[in-house]
Amino acid sequence: MKVLLTLSFILLSSGFCFSQDHYLPLNREWSLRYEPSLYTLDSDAHTAIKPYRYQLVSKHLNVDSLDNYPLKSSKFNNSLFGKKLRQENFFEVKEDDFQLMLNPLFSFGTAKESDVNNNYVINTRGIWIKGNIGKHLSFSTKAHENQQEFAQYIDSTIAENSVVPGFGRIKRFKRGGYDYTNVSGSVSYTLDKYFNFHFGYDKNFIGDGYRSLLLSDNAYNYTFFKINTRVWKINYTNLYMWMQDLTRPFETQRLFKRKYAALHYLDVNIGKRLTVGLMENVVWSNDTIDNRGFDINYLNPILFLRPLEYSLGSPDNVVLGLNTKYKVSNSLSLYGQILLDEFRIDEFRSSDNWWGNKFGYQLGFKSFNIFDIDNLHFQSEFNLVRPYTYSHKNSFQNYGHFNQSLAHPLGANFWEFITITNYRYNRLLLEGKIMYAKVGYDTDSTNYGHNIFLSYETRPSEYGIELLQGDETSIVFLALKTAYLINPKTNMRAYLEINSRSAKHEKFTTDDLIMSFGLKTSLYNTYHDF
Repeated sequence: MKVLLTLSFILLSSGFCFSQDHYLPLNREWSLRYEPSLYTLDSDAHTAIKPYRYQLVSKHLNVDSLDNYPLKSSKFNNSLFGKKLRQENFFEVKEDDFQLMLNPLFSFGTAKESDVNNNYVINTRGIWIKGNIGKHLSFSTKAHENQQEFAQYIDSTIAENSVVPGFGRIKRFKRGGYDYTNVSGSVSYTLDKYFNFHFGYDKNFIGDGYRSLLLSDNAYNYTFFKINTRVWKINYTNLYMWMQDLTRPFETQRLFKRKYAALHYLDVNIGKRLTVGLMENVVWSNDTIDNRGFDINYLNPILFLRPLEYSLGSPDNVVLGLNTKYKVSNSLSLYGQILLDEFRIDEFRSSDNWWGNKFGYQLGFKSFNIFDIDNLHFQSEFNLVRPYTYSHKNSFQNYGHFNQSLAHPLGANFWEFITITNYRYNRLLLEGKIMYAKVGYDTDSTNYGHNIFLSYETRPSEYGIELLQGDETSIVFLALKTAYLINPKTNMRAYLEINSRSAKHEKFTTDDLIMSFGLKTSLYNTYHDF
């Protein structure tokens, strides 16, 4: 940590600059403003690296114009209150070498679940501060305080993991609700047109899909230091992460165990259509070798950590990944991922279903402005992850953080098909989602490879490990959402959402129908489709 803080100080103190730059919110609805232009044949954008940077996105489109939705001229819209409510930041300072923006964040809503008498409420208050100092340094911080009640299937997940999905630890609120916080912040420095340094407490995402099997924003925030290098047709990312394991009871006030990760991701544009990315990520903890802390050996910025990890006695967890994208046309792109946690080709060919062949893959496509209808977008993908993938000997070295998966919210031992349609007309937003999945859940007595926080050493056998072994359950999740965008600066909208979830097992069936409405500012992704 001291090495990274020293490096950050040196970078921030230097006088080099290229142009004003900052990171855009890691939010799918926000990204859909730009992606139709980023996925064209003429675009050389490396779309798998998220959150997007303003400087790189602005090469392909006018970001500021897309973030300013037109309003009809009226007495209210032209008033100071109307401008602040509908189009502008709540508070803003703009000077030649300094910009500061401040906005309130909130979510006030209610939800009703079928067959449940009580209404669920959400009450979120927060603040978002962001700005630029000069043309090379930017900063952003968001803080929320939340009191919320959840649908039964989400509530059972919270009770099991002691965290709200995508967020942090909980305290009980009234009879059936939870009190939790969400705090994030980062500093970004652009050295020149080749290098960007990003230090913060937030999330990252690698992939072109709705899900990511390599690194997603499913888990809670973590401390990270990221170096992004863009040269020619190559985008290279070094990401160092400081995370926590919460396997101790959450009521304790003792420090939770630290775990660390070092990730390399090399993304290369091959011609105008094909992009290929290679990822390696090694995870380790204090408890592996003499409480070693952050191992400076993994500060090596060059790809291929596996030989280095092997030279240290192979104590750590290494996952490898491939991400690809092929642009069929200006409006249609195919994408996919392959994740290898452990793999032996001879065992794969033997067809004996060796437990250690731990892998997953993703296939999907996304299309923009379909049927020549502006802002009508469609995305569909298939995800599959074998049992015991992402797990390790203990949770201190698995591919998880804060009792949540760093990849897919279903963990492992599943396959999933998901389709999403989005449409925007002026400020009216519509979204429909269908998810169908099959999951092999663990039982009380046997680890069948679903829960990535269980040790793979507790597996029932060496061979005969099949996908969906255990308590096979089918999940159907349907969602229909409509919203009216009030202020694009904070993605503030009034919304109405209907979610239906059905889980079917040979011994039981559960059905949840939830209708919710309210008013909120939406700057991050939440995943309740599991």
